[in-house]
Amino acid sequence: MPRPLALRRLGRRAAQGPAVPVTLPWQIATTAHLCALSPLPIATGSGTAGPLLGADRLAGGPFHFDLIDAYEAGLIQGPNMLISGAGAHGKSALAKAYLHRTTALTALTGRPRWTAVIDPKGEWTALGQRLGYAVLRLQPGGTVRVNPLDTAPGHLSPPRQRATTISASPAPPSGAGSSKTTGADHDPPAAGSTSMRASARTRSSTANPAGIGGQGDIDGVAARRAAVLETLLAVALDHPALDPSQQRLLVETARRISTRPGATPSGPTAPTLHDVRHLLAQPDHALAEDLDTTLDELLDRRRPLLDATVTLLEHDLRGIADGPTSRGLAWHTAPGLILDLSALLTQPRTLKLVLTAATGWLAAVMYGQRATHKVTIVDEAWIALDDPAIARHLENQWRLGRQFGQVNILITHAIADLRTRTGSSGASATAEGLLNTTSVRVFLHQNPEHVGSLFANMGLTRRQTDLLDQLPPFTALWQIGPHTALVDHTMTPDEWTFADTDAAMINSPVPHA
Repeated sequence: MPRPLALRRLGRRAAQGPAVPVTLPWQIATTAHLCALSPLPIATGSGTAGPLLGADRLAGGPFHFDLIDAYEAGLIQGPNMLISGAGAHGKSALAKAYLHRTTALTALTGRPRWTAVIDPKGEWTALGQRLGYAVLRLQPGGTVRVNPLDTAPGHLSPPRQRATTISASPAPPSGAGSSKTTGADHDPPAAGSTSMRASARTRSSTANPAGIGGQGDIDGVAARRAAVLETLLAVALDHPALDPSQQRLLVETARRISTRPGATPSGPTAPTLHDVRHLLAQPDHALAEDLDTTLDELLDRRRPLLDATVTLLEHDLRGIADGPTSRGLAWHTAPGLILDLSALLTQPRTLKLVLTAATGWLAAVMYGQRATHKVTIVDEAWIALDDPAIARHLENQWRLGRQFGQVNILITHAIADLRTRTGSSGASATAEGLLNTTSVRVFLHQNPEHVGSLFANMGLTRRQTDLLDQLPPFTALWQIGPHTALVDHTMTPDEWTFADTDAAMINSPVPHA
């Protein structure tokens, strides 16, 4: 079978060995001589831990790397990684090869990892199926729902290496399991006595739903739910952030739905967005008093939040994240999970909201996984970085990831134009703050108009930025903490069966050998 043109070119390059058509500065071009004269300034590589990814042209010899091993060895301060570059230069293929090879190595060493991939374009399914991952396709009217307010995945079985087929019982109709309310205001209940209001507040604060421990657990569960709600509603309202009074209302709302009788951290009786809608539609005097305000002021304050919640339930998240997580999903028995959001790719607003809801649910999944290490990969991360509320949400999750063994990998296009996309200095600082939590940065080919910003904002040297708009596909500049490597990456013919994203344009099947 004839090989596609792109593969033939790559095959010729692999057969001839690394050939980077760039003019290197003298101090890099004469590395071999400088090593003999003064070995101290010359990089010695990132070590031999991790899978072989390619050839290191600065240190010479093979280039091995693993994010978790690098963190354990003290090479980096934060277990997060960014892969950036122009289209068609190998970002996603590099990430897939990395996951494929690290999975093989961890299986041999007996240190299993649980990996989740957020896949907006539906390009990770083939690799996921090969590795035995569960694949959840989220789409309007689909049979799979995830509840963004889940805070624990329930009883889990240890992950095992086998192919997994996702099955789900028929999804409940939108709003199942909770009272349906309209968006209209409801007459508030009459104010009771002070003792009655105090009793109601006491019951709310001390109720202990099944599966939740003491008050600290309740506060933690409520805080996580409030954070997800704040992000969802900020995106729905097209606000970079909610104001403090709205944030406080959502915290109290999350606490109340978390302590209602019968509420559980996850499963069919866990709180959902319908519970949020119901509470916002019918606030009472006790809630107003807890928030140090009057009921009339509270009715005005919660109005935008109620309208946004109704819109989420009846439009954007309907059939996707508008009820309890579907029963019968087998994701927890698989070694990983692919969240396929490709059905929403042409709906930018809905895609952002579902991505937020999915990451909220995924955080609960990660907390409950028994694997020592967890890996989250976000492909097409410009979708998240483009919205300050989502970027802030991800940044907060990433900062807490080390507490339960989670590492994160972002794959995005140009990151140098964040100030242009986010539109305000505060929003730009949020997105850049997320990027600044990454100790490993992999730069493939960058478009010329972005190189100057990388030099100014990302800490690259002039010599390094001069290379970036000349790099061919699959050659990347790695920053691993204080270490630097220029790597010619290799892809095996077998890996092209799941890594090639150009087959549709070439209109030719990818060979299996």
